[in-house]
Parts: sequence; C-alpha cells; structure tokens
Amino acid sequence: MLNGVTIGLPAFNARRTLERAIDSALSQTIKLPFEIIVVDDGSDDTTANIALSYQLMHPDIVRLIRVPNGGVAAARNVIVANARFDHLTWLDADDYYRPDKLDRQYQYLLVWHMINKTYPGDTYLMTFAPVWIDRKRYDFSKYFKDPIKHILTGEFRAYLWASMTATASYREVGPFNEALHRSEDTDWLLRYLLSSERMLVSTDADEPAVQYHFSTQRDGKKVEESFDFMRNTYGHEMQSRGIFDEYVPRRYWEISNFYHSNKRWDDMWRCRALAAKFGPADFTDRLANEIASITDTGHRAEIERLVARHLD
Repeated sequence: MLNGVTIGLPAFNARRTLERAIDSALSQTIKLPFEIIVVDDGSDDTTANIALSYQLMHPDIVRLIRVPNGGVAAARNVIVANARFDHLTWLDADDYYRPDKLDRQYQYLLVWHMINKTYPGDTYLMTFAPVWIDRKRYDFSKYFKDPIKHILTGEFRAYLWASMTATASYREVGPFNEALHRSEDTDWLLRYLLSSERMLVSTDADEPAVQYHFSTQRDGKKVEESFDFMRNTYGHEMQSRGIFDEYVPRRYWEISNFYHSNKRWDDMWRCRALAAKFGPADFTDRLANEIASITDTGHRAEIERLVARHLD
C-alpha cells in the first residue's frame, strides 16, 4: 500500500454538517499524502451532491462512493476495502478535526515504532487522540491498563474517529459487523484487542484533536439490540473481569431511560424490571418507588402486572 493516511467518512443524510467535516479534513497540515473517502450510505438529501462537488474540486484527495443504504458498518467496510494508504482513521459527518490531527497521530506512531524498532505498518499498535465532547476534554489514556474492561463497561467508548492505526489492522481483524445498528465500532475494537497482543497508546497533547458532536437522542430498541449482542457475545469477558453483575442491571436502567425519551412506556417498564431482576437491591427499591408514585390505582396495578412478568 502507499504510504499515507486514509480518512474514512461514512455519511447518511448529512447535508447540514458534511461541508464542515470535509473542510476540516482538507485543512490537515500533515506532509504525507492523504485521501478522504466519503461513502454516501443511500442518503435521500443532498449529501452525495455535496461530496461530489468536493471530489470535482479535489480529485486527488476526495473520493465519493455511493452505496444503497446498508448502515454505518457496511459503509465502513466499503472504506476499508477501498483505502489506498497504509494508515487509516475515521471522521463522522457531524464532527470535525483540528488542523494538526493527522500529523500529531502519525508522528506519534512513527516515534513509537522508531523507539521500539518496529515497522510503522505493524498492526499491534493503535493511537487515540484526546477529543472535545460537550466542551470537555476526553482523554482515553486512563483506560489503557485494561482497555477491554473499560470498553465493556462503557467507560471507554470506541471512538474510532479519534484513533489511527495501520490499515492492515482492519483487514486482519475482519469486517465490521453489518448486522449491528449500533456499537459496530465497539465490537470491532474488542475483536482487535482480543485477537492478539495489541496496544493502545495516547497521543500526548494538551489540546484535543477532534470536536465530537454528542447526541443524547437514542432509539431505545436499537440500543437494546446492541446491548443484547454485546452481552451474548462478550458476556464471558464481563464475567471473567467481574463486571457482569454491576454492568448489566445498570445498562438495562439506562436503556429504560432511552425508551422513556421515545415514549415507549411498556419497554421502559420492562427494562427497569430487568434491571431490578439482575441487579442489587437499590434497583428494586428505585423501581418500587416509581411504581408507588403512580396515583391512578388502575394504571399502577397494570404496571405491577407488567413488571411482575419480567421479574419471574
């Protein structure tokens, strides 16, 4: 592969933010060649036209690939398959880079490999840059002593757009799971870490390199589907690290709050019942207090019956 960096940018109905994202990628100060692969995931707005205009203006850097809507995992797999350069990073369509993001990460990897006398294209090393989330600096390095544990508990989120590694890593570990609506990046990063002896390192810098747009809107059903996959696939890892009993009920309660936002009340109560079923007494107490606060006795009895079905 050519020496340089591929920026993978999956995009779906991203017309409001795509220009800012691509502009931030084009403004990179890195001296190495780089490319931006925009995969339009079957958008029904002007996303593809915006990306095409950048491709026409920067034909040596920007490439647009249009595919039928298949989800972000499928879009990521298209990017990996078409990457020309030996290092790969990501950019979401509603986020943006600082101008030195690529240069800082690539130089850090280069120095690391020089010190350790390893090849820059080796797949055992991935670097994460600090990011801004809701105006707060998010530093990954505190999780690197046991990254698998902290990924499983959700403390260390698999923000691949903050990462850089050899493109060969993605081809060795295998494709993103296209059956997942969410957490395809978490699943891939866990497979990356579990497949062999691999390391995560932090790009030393006080100034974050990426501005991340954090959305509090979540589809409870998709979040629960993702959680079920993670629990069924990595439950043995949770058990071996002693986090299953704490994490599972907490996550069920969090999912119930997403259902609350979605106004899906039966699913909300079902997940709160599952949190009480799998969790310590405080979840049972929280659930009991919420039910007791329902003033309509008929409605309260209905909720009690629904909850009881899932506590059995």
